[in-house]
Amino acid sequence: GGGGGAPPPRGGGDAVCAAPRPRKAQHKEGGGRLCEVVVVVAMGGVLEDDEHASVVEGLVSEDFRVVNCRTATLNTTQAETLGALFGVKDAPKLKPLRDGPCLLVAAERDSGVSRLQAAMGRSG
Repeated sequence: GGGGGAPPPRGGGDAVCAAPRPRKAQHKEGGGRLCEVVVVVAMGGVLEDDEHASVVEGLVSEDFRVVNCRTATLNTTQAETLGALFGVKDAPKLKPLRDGPCLLVAAERDSGVSRLQAAMGRSG
């Protein structure tokens, strides 16, 4: 045991974005299919009026398997880490992550990244 690694970030104890650098999670399923894990972050208004259910339902309708789902208010370090994953460094754009709860959904499916991009293109 022992393991090193970074301690959980302060300000809530939620290690949502504690990884030292981003990694693409994927593995081969039976039959040689590439299974990818995607993380969807929904902020602000999505959590109002029960719209968060539509986010999960949308993923399920696209044959994603939801492996984890939670709400969290991110601290500054977590928000900056998540922003860096998406190339966002502008502090005002990260403010909604720190101001209120966000819906964080981890979901997987074969070719998950391209399937999510295609689904987002159809809805937006």
